[in-house]
Amino acid sequence: MSNSFDKIIAKIAKISPDIATCIDTSTHSIKRREILDKKTTCLINIASLTTLGSCHKVLKRSINEAIDADCSCDEILETMLQISFSCGLSRSIDAIFEAKSVFEDRGLLKKKSKDKSDKDDEYETELKYQSENESDDEESKYDSDDGEDKDNSDEKDAQKLETECELDKINDNKVEKK
Repeated sequence: MSNSFDKIIAKIAKISPDIATCIDTSTHSIKRREILDKKTTCLINIASLTTLGSCHKVLKRSINEAIDADCSCDEILETMLQISFSCGLSRSIDAIFEAKSVFEDRGLLKKKSKDKSDKDDEYETELKYQSENESDDEESKYDSDDGEDKDNSDEKDAQKLETECELDKINDNKVEKK
């Protein structure tokens, strides 16, 4: 048993020694069974606790035990995904955030690689920024009475139209990918 489980049993024993003994004995007898391997029992515990939805501390402990039993982060998350529709999405989402917290604590989160969609998002953001700045520049030119504002307005309109066309192409590509 883990140290945190022993601490919980000790706290329960202060309230009711009989209940603590019952929990400790039954848990040890179940954990000693060798029909299922340690990884499988850990994933079953995670699935059960995810389904309950209100055992965040115990879920975190079980996620740590699963990692110690050589369960990968993907296996843990897949377990949560597999039961998400039977236990309810909100419970599964809560469990996923608990898992994320444990993964972060243990340094197990993969750094997100920049895929094509991330680059598209950056490009779209840059185009939007440029478009906004150009419209700000345009407004300030109209405020000044240089006379150059009419000469540059057609050029600015063309640039703005190009930017909007680029944004439309990006959005069309995203729709096609889905």
